[in-house]
Amino acid sequence: MMKITLVSITVTIALLMEVHADVQPQKNFDLKRFAGRWYRVGLAYNSPSFARHRNKLTICMGVVEPKENGGVMMTVWKTKSSVCQKEVYKYEKTSVPGVFTYFSTR
Repeated sequence: MMKITLVSITVTIALLMEVHADVQPQKNFDLKRFAGRWYRVGLAYNSPSFARHRNKLTICMGVVEPKENGGVMMTVWKTKSSVCQKEVYKYEKTSVPGVFTYFSTR
């Protein structure tokens, strides 16, 4: 059940970034239950600019870690050109449980 939640949250984040849809978070979201190790085995996206990068997507692993301030730190390990890369993402909590903000420097 929790793995489905991650997929829906990933898709939700992608949708919010692309179309700013009014998507509601999971009812009774509990960050402590969501924390832990996750695997990305697929990714769905219909953006024409993203489609050209499909062949670069690989399975990756990440760890979701709740922070004391209510935010989330997600560390992801993935391979790129046969090299393991580590990326760290920091999500800030909002007033709605299960909804976080992320600022990309790109």
